[in-house]
Amino acid sequence: MEYTPEEIQMMIYDKIAGTLPEQDDAFLMRLVEQDRTAAELWNKINDDVAITGGSFHSQQLSEAQDRVWEKVQQDVTGGTDNSTQVAGGNGIIKSRGFIVAKRIAVAAVVLSLIAGAYVTIVRKGTTVSRLPRQESSGRRSIELTLANGQILRLSDSSVNSSIQAGGVQMQNTNKTFSFNDGGKEKSEINSITVPAGMDYKIILADGSNVWLNAETKIDFPFSFTGNTREVTLNGEAYLQVAHDATKPFIVHLHNSSVQVVGTEFNINSYDSGIVIVSLVKGAVKMKSAGGELAIRPGIEGKLEASGNISLGPFDQNEVLSWMQGIHIFHDATMSEIGTLIPRWFGVQVVIDNAKVRNERFSGFIDRNKPVSFFLDNLKSTKAADYYFSGGVLHLK
Repeated sequence: MEYTPEEIQMMIYDKIAGTLPEQDDAFLMRLVEQDRTAAELWNKINDDVAITGGSFHSQQLSEAQDRVWEKVQQDVTGGTDNSTQVAGGNGIIKSRGFIVAKRIAVAAVVLSLIAGAYVTIVRKGTTVSRLPRQESSGRRSIELTLANGQILRLSDSSVNSSIQAGGVQMQNTNKTFSFNDGGKEKSEINSITVPAGMDYKIILADGSNVWLNAETKIDFPFSFTGNTREVTLNGEAYLQVAHDATKPFIVHLHNSSVQVVGTEFNINSYDSGIVIVSLVKGAVKMKSAGGELAIRPGIEGKLEASGNISLGPFDQNEVLSWMQGIHIFHDATMSEIGTLIPRWFGVQVVIDNAKVRNERFSGFIDRNKPVSFFLDNLKSTKAADYYFSGGVLHLK
């Protein structure tokens, strides 16, 4: 298999960061020995890393990161930095008692500003170690369960991009599932389940797009019949609903439902007692046993276990950051962080003592990096530490 210079460059960056799988590491070393282009890239990148003291990124990226970081810092400190302390050059900023881990995710946030950039930042004087295999083995396959009980593992390499089942032609390419109109006889309910550490997209029969976050399940038909378009969701998803004034689109949740005609919104129902609907475009109507409430763009509705629905503004970049593999959190307890890590990395978490459980943090978690990147930053705050035992992550 031939590799482009860009792909070779990415492998070299991964090797320097300590995230290149063993088999790819061995292949890269053979390639460097046998291929002139690979050898030149290897020498150049390693020279650049040595010159910059362990970090490699363009001046343009650095400036963009600073702009993004300034905004994040303002959000956390309320627009002031009187109490901000910069701890050396490790990118950890402590402000008003909250810890903000800059190094984790800023690079991913600005990827949209610099098309095609592939950046890994290695902290000077720090060895970034690869996680043991048992710590990342929690990932399973994305599963499609058909109405007849047949199960297809969509993220397995053995599953072809084109699938024929029950008279329906399905496509599974580029982390996206689509299918032809199954006809009225195909209104039975199927489901797609996304495991921890993964995400996936489905294009429904009406052309609506649904991006599914980790540990999310959606139930859907191959064809919408009747006067409505209905799906059931458990987890988190961003929906871009195709407009059809004659057929309202209804999302069923564990204790409520959301009705729209054509719109874009995010649903978070991870907490069994709370549902949060964040509206980006269009109009949404939240319904529960306690009544219903309309939401306008820029506002999110929060349904409590009591049945009450409250409204308030939301930060679109923050709420939708998961679609870029980033989770931004402000003033979150270690308990809250401890529920996110298993979802994004498939690692079981145990918090060893109550004192750490109540510590509060603000920052980022990047799902595109090993969990050790986040944990090392967490440890550097001196407020918490971690260790692995039997494949279980312990926070202390």
